[in-house]
Amino acid sequence: MATAGNEFLFGIQDCRLPLAGFPEGRKRIRIRAGEFITVAVRPPEGGVRVFYVDEKRGKWYRSVEIGRNVEVG
Repeated sequence: MATAGNEFLFGIQDCRLPLAGFPEGRKRIRIRAGEFITVAVRPPEGGVRVFYVDEKRGKWYRSVEIGRNVEVG
């Protein structure tokens, strides 16, 4: 089957694959049965960035950024 664009991971998956391509900071993987897998990153400068995950070459890579909390002022 051919696809165009990104294929995001959905549902329960083995979360022991290494993360690659994410910004520096503390990472939190969120895996739910009826949702796409996301990784939230708390970068050193503050705030939170949330990404969908794409599996390539035995690693989980950052894909589309779907949310961001930033500290203002």
